[in-house]
Amino acid sequence: MNKTILLNIIILILSIPVINAQAIRGQKENIENLPNFDKKTLRFGYYLGINSNTFKVSYYDQDEWINPIPDERVNDVFVSVNSSLGFSLGFVVDYKLHKNINLRFEPGLVSSTKELTYINPYIDGESNGLPTYTGTDDPVRKVSGTYMHLPLLLKFSTNRL
Repeated sequence: MNKTILLNIIILILSIPVINAQAIRGQKENIENLPNFDKKTLRFGYYLGINSNTFKVSYYDQDEWINPIPDERVNDVFVSVNSSLGFSLGFVVDYKLHKNINLRFEPGLVSSTKELTYINPYIDGESNGLPTYTGTDDPVRKVSGTYMHLPLLLKFSTNRL
């Protein structure tokens, strides 16, 4: 019995600051942060980003796909693609159509570099016509690209609390 009374007293003592904090919060006037921020019709901004692009190389010969290895998990056995990190840079133009609907235009540039390694296979007749790779003098080519990105987005938002 003494343990339950002691436990109830400890719980009561620990709950007093919580009750007091909620009572003070109820009396305090809530101040809205940036109350006029959503009222602007037109806003501008920018964005920076990191990306990684790659190629998917497939050979196509008129009516059927050519893939010398029957395993479908292998995309291509003649070209190996290694991508590196690139960057994105652009602007944001936000136009308010309605209280909760905005139209966004985000033009930007995306730059990235890929390294293509062309593998020179030697097809051996004893290995069922599958390529066996010989030599280490595979040619490597770096392909860099800068792309213009022009997305037009529709943004739905909720009322501010």
